[in-house]
Amino acid sequence: ISEITGMEGETICMHDIFRFRQTGIDEKGCAKGQFEICGVVPRILPKLKERGAMLPPDMFRTMVIK
Repeated sequence: ISEITGMEGETICMHDIFRFRQTGIDEKGCAKGQFEICGVVPRILPKLKERGAMLPPDMFRTMVIK
């Protein structure tokens, strides 16, 4: 999951908030890996809070979700 942060000319700028890091493929042909939190607090967080969506900023600290 990425957030668009702006434009540089005609180039869209963005940063990852969550990502899946693939480590291989299992015997059924499915991706193996883990989800990672990239440590970036989304810029939209204050707007979400204004609209009643309370997400704690510390949920965006860098970590691997297994």
